[in-house]
Amino acid sequence: MIKQQIESASRRRSVGIDVDAAALIAAMTVTPDSTRQSLINTTIVDLKAAGIWSKIDRLHIYAAHDEVNSLRDWKVPTRGSIRISSPVFTTDRGFAGNGISSRIDTNFNPSGAGQQYTSTSSSVFVWMQYINTDGIFLGGRMGISDPNYLTLSRDATQKLSIRINTVNANTSTALIGSTKFMSANRSGITHKIYFNGALDSTHTRNETGLGNYNVPVLAYRNNVSYTYEEAQVSAVGFGSSLTDAENASLYAIINAYMTAIGA
Repeated sequence: MIKQQIESASRRRSVGIDVDAAALIAAMTVTPDSTRQSLINTTIVDLKAAGIWSKIDRLHIYAAHDEVNSLRDWKVPTRGSIRISSPVFTTDRGFAGNGISSRIDTNFNPSGAGQQYTSTSSSVFVWMQYINTDGIFLGGRMGISDPNYLTLSRDATQKLSIRINTVNANTSTALIGSTKFMSANRSGITHKIYFNGALDSTHTRNETGLGNYNVPVLAYRNNVSYTYEEAQVSAVGFGSSLTDAENASLYAIINAYMTAIGA
């Protein structure tokens, strides 16, 4: 019996935990239980195996076990998002905006130095539990004459409208409906929209440059003012352009995490 326990412990040590997963867990002031630690590790390991982890600048999984630690950036756990005007946190679901005043500041600036996200190679993805109002639920622009938008919105026909480093929008073919995971991608002049990892539509749109501001979610920044959406966000991320296969893998990996926590 003792020999079996020693061998089991030895196997666990040999498997170990991914260094980035270990850093994230160690940074959390409320330590997740062993099941969630394993889930965090699996998620990061799978993102690396799919070639996605190195292409992501920010990964915020707000659907977490604890409110404060849900704000941590999985890529660099010492940085994170900021709650503005008390969006409501629900364990394993994320943050809900009231459509009046609350939002999340992701602390991601499209113009940040040394990022994978560039004006011609960029992606943004979100997991939304619900969107109750039409309008922009992520993004904005720096000034009233700034053409360098980064936005995701639900338009009046309930389709997804995107702008990535440009002034003009492209719109999905399908309705958002009950879709939770949405992503938008720029590679050169090509704009792509994905629902649950599947390609919805491809568009041509020239880029105009990068905005210089912190991107909000649950709200739209227009110069120094904000408009707000009644919605709940579980995850958001930013990075370089992803291939069709990588978008499919990204959805599968994030979906596995959300399924495991019941989201």
